[in-house]
Amino acid sequence: MKFNTNLLSIGALAFSLTSCSVYYTTSEVDSSLKSTVDQVNATIQKLDGQVATMEKEFQEIQCDQKSPDFVRAYEMLTDIDAEMKAIGEKRIFVNQIYVQFKDYTKGKDKIQSGTPEWEKVKDAKVALKSTLENIQTDGNAVVENATAFNAFVTKSIVPTIQLCDVATYTTQFEKAISDLTLNQKKVGTELTQYQKQVTELISKYSASKPALCKELSNDLQKINTDVTQISRIKMNLQMAVNSFKTNTQGKTKIYSCSSDWKVVTDAETAVNAQQKEANALQQSIQTTATHLQTLVIALGQ
Repeated sequence: MKFNTNLLSIGALAFSLTSCSVYYTTSEVDSSLKSTVDQVNATIQKLDGQVATMEKEFQEIQCDQKSPDFVRAYEMLTDIDAEMKAIGEKRIFVNQIYVQFKDYTKGKDKIQSGTPEWEKVKDAKVALKSTLENIQTDGNAVVENATAFNAFVTKSIVPTIQLCDVATYTTQFEKAISDLTLNQKKVGTELTQYQKQVTELISKYSASKPALCKELSNDLQKINTDVTQISRIKMNLQMAVNSFKTNTQGKTKIYSCSSDWKVVTDAETAVNAQQKEANALQQSIQTTATHLQTLVIALGQ
């Protein structure tokens, strides 16, 4: 945060050979003052925005604010806010200097030495230089304290809590449903193929190899039952995800220290349970399908 404090060169001095008077050219003084004031406003506005963003992100952590770490963090924020308030007051003063300059030089092309306006410009330069130096010091202090605040929160608070980004969790949960849907379609296609294959084999070997045909029929029935269970799991999974969406509506982040965290853990538990059951079901289908193919080979021998 740097400001142009080279105010001694402000404006242009002119000398009249006939009267030996000295004067400022009003337009050049105006240009220099306005440039400095605009720079001050832009820099402080940027700093104010950065501090506001930092505080907003911290305020989103809805945790127990009575814990020592949070008390310390809020104390640090209070100090930063006080420093920003002081800078804001100096910013107002800087703008007032320019407004007053515009007022007492209105309609004047030059500011001649020995006039009240001449003295006011001199005073304005001194005040502006001093104020800018103070703003520079205060601004550096805010940057330093904001950096310390971020370091403290990162080290002492963030590691103690978990974060649920609602959009990310929702995407992950919906992907689980999508994956299960694809798997359901795949095993459904395989089941159709098994049914056709088993029907043909039983028709051909039911009389000569009844025991193997019975096993084959049992395997097909088991696969069919397992495939049917996928729809139940998918429905339960969808209900869990819908509940999560409903209970997190309007929220973007949920922290583990928040009372809303139970919504997250309940959804995770439900989704994980359904995925675990789906994986077990898939393993069962695969095992039965392998056994079925063994029977197919035996029937052909």
